[in-house]
Amino acid sequence: LFLDMAVGRKWLQNKCEEGEVVSVLNLFAYTCAFSIAALNGGADNVVNVDMSRGALKSGQRSHEINGLVEAGGAKFLAHDIFKTWGKIKKLGPYDCVVVDPPSYQKGSFVAAKDYAKVIR
Repeated sequence: LFLDMAVGRKWLQNKCEEGEVVSVLNLFAYTCAFSIAALNGGADNVVNVDMSRGALKSGQRSHEINGLVEAGGAKFLAHDIFKTWGKIKKLGPYDCVVVDPPSYQKGSFVAAKDYAKVIR
């Protein structure tokens, strides 16, 4: 678990508890910790997107451990967001978008050039 994002996860959970956020897009989901926070806060729908199927499998397992599979609010999409947004748009709209890319993975995300692509 990445402790540097604990405040962000708590913020999201609170927003879901308050009813301000019910649908979340979690980009670069990796372990899907933001998804767990959102669902624990009462979100109806979370779409977790990551290029790595293995990471998403770990995220799915985390949902199982936290008893969040039965509710069915989480979706897991192994997808490269830099190729197309079609699948992601179809699963929306979203009240909140979490963008927490890896700090540096060769060939993955370079903040200086890629944030602009994500924000568009």
